[in-house]
Amino acid sequence: TYAQKQWYQRRVRGHFPTMKLFLLALLFPLSGALNCDIDEELGGVQQYSYNLLVDPSNLTYWETQHLNFEIYGTFTKDEAEKATVEAGYYTEEGDLIYGVSIDCASSKWTSMVSERGTGDHVEFQNGHVHCDPGDWDLWLKVEQPFKMSWLFKGLPLQWQIDLVMRGRWPWKFPMVIPKKVPSKFGSHKGHTFTVDTTSSLERFSFGKCFSYPHDKGCNYAREWVLERSKNVYFGTGMFGTNDGLLLPDCVPGTSYFAHVQRFVHPDPRDSGSMRAYCCCVDMITGIEPEGDYCVADKDECGKGCDVTYSAELYAEGEAELVQGSWWDNHDEDEGDEDHDEGDEDEGDKDEADNDHDEGDEHGEEDEDEGDYMTTEAHMTTEA
Repeated sequence: TYAQKQWYQRRVRGHFPTMKLFLLALLFPLSGALNCDIDEELGGVQQYSYNLLVDPSNLTYWETQHLNFEIYGTFTKDEAEKATVEAGYYTEEGDLIYGVSIDCASSKWTSMVSERGTGDHVEFQNGHVHCDPGDWDLWLKVEQPFKMSWLFKGLPLQWQIDLVMRGRWPWKFPMVIPKKVPSKFGSHKGHTFTVDTTSSLERFSFGKCFSYPHDKGCNYAREWVLERSKNVYFGTGMFGTNDGLLLPDCVPGTSYFAHVQRFVHPDPRDSGSMRAYCCCVDMITGIEPEGDYCVADKDECGKGCDVTYSAELYAEGEAELVQGSWWDNHDEDEGDEDHDEGDEDEGDKDEADNDHDEGDEHGEEDEDEGDYMTTEAHMTTEA
């Protein structure tokens, strides 16, 4: 409704200062469990590949299925008219799990999978895309073995949906989710992520994390993340890369990051839970200092953040703030809600159990469709 949209607009775009959410962006690998497993500058290369060091089916290590592959690149004016970008996720044997190609000359994207019967590469979906001069980014969001989404500059490269049942009887309820990727091989068989382009690749990050441009200030980062989120009004809805409330918190009236971020995306590999973390961050870059400046205990939040606090930077804002007051004046209950998009409800766990059959030496999808009610529901709009 209109009233709901206005509420979201006030809430998400910063008119409600109680939202203190942040996603770490890194120039280089730092210590701390919330960091990406890898975040490196690529320096304008045209080809790049990354091999996972731990098999994604090893949930003793990963805890959940959710992983993000994030590639950043640049189009020159000429490249924006004719460039191509091809990316894919492959098994250790080199079999395609899920791939996508972008053809700027024809303004078209095409996704590919391995056909379940033969293993041949076949088209899954296609749509229109625009390539503009400047920075671009391509994400592969993995949520379940056969639930994955590509995004290009915030545009979902997927447009079909499935209707599934969640929960357990008698409390089952229907939910609309991205269409199950009909590949012979699920993401739990993944090993290598590759990307090829005729333009240039500038940065790659991977892990249970989210990154964003680290050199354009907090307000730009906030809008950038919002556009790629699951927010139904300002993001990409169900095809987004993160919960619509997971946004950087900025000092009002400036481009600086707040020195304490209370709701940083958690990593269950370290904390053993999905409780949001609290981190000290550099107010200019939004980067956690070297060392351990993130805690899962909200009672410890902000302690030790003297190293990132700057009274001079806060004084440039719309209101004069003293250390700690930004957090002390807001409702503590605001942090109790679990905003982690990586949490699996019971239905997701059932789906993963059905799809993730470690006894299947061929890596084929379990024939049991589980709780899926339909696999051919279509959205009415074209990507």
